Amino acid sequence: MAEDDLLGSLRVAAFPRAFGLSLLRIGMRAALGVAVTAFFGLTGAARAAIIMQSAMPAAVFNYLFALSYQNKPEEVASIVVVSTLITIATAPTLLYFLL
Repeated sequence: MAEDDLLGSLRVAAFPRAFGLSLLRIGMRAALGVAVTAFFGLTGAARAAIIMQSAMPAAVFNYLFALSYQNKPEEVASIVVVSTLITIATAPTLLYFLL
């Protein structure tokens, strides 16, 4: 396996684009979580769990799919890394407001 194929070698290729897309992804998914819980009338821990799960960062397996299909794996890796870093700040804040 080449060094570029290792998950440990993920790097941020285009920070401004990755940052914007990561913020958009996390924000839209959190809003979708709020909408779903409101639609189903969920409250308490169930509501908080769904919203928190919705606002999680991009998963590493997205990078693996992009790599195996050669569909811009560098950009996907950037989004994985940046969205994970953003979630370090947003998850505690979101959890504070949910509980």
